[in-house]
Amino acid sequence: MGVDWARVDHRRGLLSIIDRKFRAMDKFGIAENMDSYYQTAFDLIRSDNAKNTFKIEEEPEPMRERCGRTSFGQGCLMARSLVESGVRFVTVSRGVGAWDHHGRIFQQLSTDFLPDLDRSFSALIEDLEQRGMLESTLMLVNGNTGESDKNAAFVKDNPVQVPDLLATVYHKLGIDYQKENISNTGRPIRVGAGGRPLPLACVFATP
Repeated sequence: MGVDWARVDHRRGLLSIIDRKFRAMDKFGIAENMDSYYQTAFDLIRSDNAKNTFKIEEEPEPMRERCGRTSFGQGCLMARSLVESGVRFVTVSRGVGAWDHHGRIFQQLSTDFLPDLDRSFSALIEDLEQRGMLESTLMLVNGNTGESDKNAAFVKDNPVQVPDLLATVYHKLGIDYQKENISNTGRPIRVGAGGRPLPLACVFATP
């Protein structure tokens, strides 16, 4: 991780100090509910399984080259390692605002971003397939935003919104997207944000 355990323990102590004031004002037990998540996180980073999972330098060199020696490419390799070790949700990103181009867009896409995505993501798909993991892994590629021309605001048929994509993913994973959870303050929170699942053939690629 690049951080020794003494520093990790020190940071945990700082977290405890910061939490004290918040806990004194907490009327809904939010802080107490977070304790189990904190403990799970600390147990995870201290486990031998986690240490081995993050050692991508021990991956075969041909595979590291196949994914590409970029942060995104090595991130895809790390993603496979995480999924293989039992992690159920993994995000690979080039960084905040990486795809938010305002200048030199065609040059950046054609010479950097798109070749990197094509190489790394295809390598990840092949790797998962060879390991027999592709059928049980849902992979989603998202862009930065859904910007389009002015006509996009006037959809004539089959309008699609972000909650629809969310509901589609949950539906594919077997999660009840219509379920409503109630927060500690009594506020209803819809799992699928009011979206509707889209026809799978319109969204998912299958072999």
